[in-house]
Amino acid sequence: MPIVAMPCLGIVARDLARRRLGLGCPAYPLLEEIRIAPVTRELIVLAAMALAVGWDSGPPRRRGEQTSGTSRAPAAVVQPTTYHVGRGAPAGCDDSGPGTAGSPWCTIRRAAAALRPGDAAIVGPGRYRESVAPPSGTPGAWVSIRGEEGAVLDGTGVEGPAFDLADVSYVRVSGFEVTGYRKPRPAGNSVTVRGASHHIELSRLLVHHNRNGIILQGASRDITIADSEVHHCVYGVGFEDATRDVLVERVISHHNSELLVGPARYAEYPNGDGFSADAGTTGITVKDSRAHDNQDGGFDLASGAAWCERCTAFGNRYGIRLWQGETGGLINCLSFGNAASPVQIGGNRGNGTKRIIGSTLVGTAGDSGFAVEVEGVARLFVRNTIFAGYGLEVFTALPAYLDEDHDLFHAPGRPPGFPVGAHSLLADPRFVDARTGDFHLAAGSPAIDRGVAVPGCETDLEGGACPMGRAPDIGAYEHLSPGATPERP
Repeated sequence: MPIVAMPCLGIVARDLARRRLGLGCPAYPLLEEIRIAPVTRELIVLAAMALAVGWDSGPPRRRGEQTSGTSRAPAAVVQPTTYHVGRGAPAGCDDSGPGTAGSPWCTIRRAAAALRPGDAAIVGPGRYRESVAPPSGTPGAWVSIRGEEGAVLDGTGVEGPAFDLADVSYVRVSGFEVTGYRKPRPAGNSVTVRGASHHIELSRLLVHHNRNGIILQGASRDITIADSEVHHCVYGVGFEDATRDVLVERVISHHNSELLVGPARYAEYPNGDGFSADAGTTGITVKDSRAHDNQDGGFDLASGAAWCERCTAFGNRYGIRLWQGETGGLINCLSFGNAASPVQIGGNRGNGTKRIIGSTLVGTAGDSGFAVEVEGVARLFVRNTIFAGYGLEVFTALPAYLDEDHDLFHAPGRPPGFPVGAHSLLADPRFVDARTGDFHLAAGSPAIDRGVAVPGCETDLEGGACPMGRAPDIGAYEHLSPGATPERP
């Protein structure tokens, strides 16, 4: 930089600092008076800006000395708030109060209106006749509404669902009894997740005597339903429209039927499922769950990809239906005592293959006579499975593609109806007591240690390690020798 330009540097730096402090500044006449090149002027201004950054920072500080004056204070951290709702509080409740444990609000709606990301609402015992629409949380700060024992949402006279989660995310709802929501949809969906909702967790819910139970709709995704019971609705747990990526764990759904709310839509075929999934859904996984005594399907899953793992179905019309979609299947499942058949499977339109692994499928007197009803085109991989009690044959029609081996077939006087795999058995599985529904393997069963290792099948129906012996057993249960201690994962 030319020497003549050096005096300008301090002047411009001073003026830029004044501007930062709000003191105003004049133009730079010196730059005009001194004849220097335009490029040099630009260099002067840039250098001055660098000096101006520290112009108002005060005198030099010693090492470790704290700043003062114009330095900014750290931003305040907003702490999550826990609100309380309680109709039965000793001092009463008031929606205009603070919503504390000592002075709770009367309605869950009031709490939902106050919740911000990270906040929680604790709902005490009492009957709450209302429809609640929780707000969204954020990935690191979920919103939660938790019911204490005795917290009941009662749909008597209410126009909306008990919980209406529409286009929200990062929300947890747990601990409520939900009953009496019997009006037509949407009010009759006692717990609804709809729109583009995602990252929702529902747990410890008792949902009963509503028009419908827990229903997921629209483009909802990344939903977990756990540790709950649903009964006496039309549809217990339903996945509709384009719902995807759902995990259901430890849920019981039973005694669901459309006859509970009026005459059947089709008199010859009354409906009502324990778990149901429409054809447009995908990524539905149900684990450690049970469906029994439902009007139609225990697990009626027409999803593009649906899995039942360690699930039990009995007392339904159909035990387990995987009748559309390209992939999915059963792992360590038990289906018995259903009016039509233990399993209905099929509906493949492409090259996908469904799987039946480590399961026990038992027919019953008066059913269709088949262990597996094949619907349309089916491609099937079968291992370590017991087919028993079928009155006619295993399949109503042979699958278009069948890879079957290491299975056991037993129906006195009734051959399977196709050449079984080289390692499969035609023998009595020797259940402990099939008449009472105990399908564990008795000592000496030919199914013990006669299976084969299959990736993804490391436990049995009860969660015990598989194998417990030299090789996996055939069927849903691993045999435990007397005196042995089961290994739990």
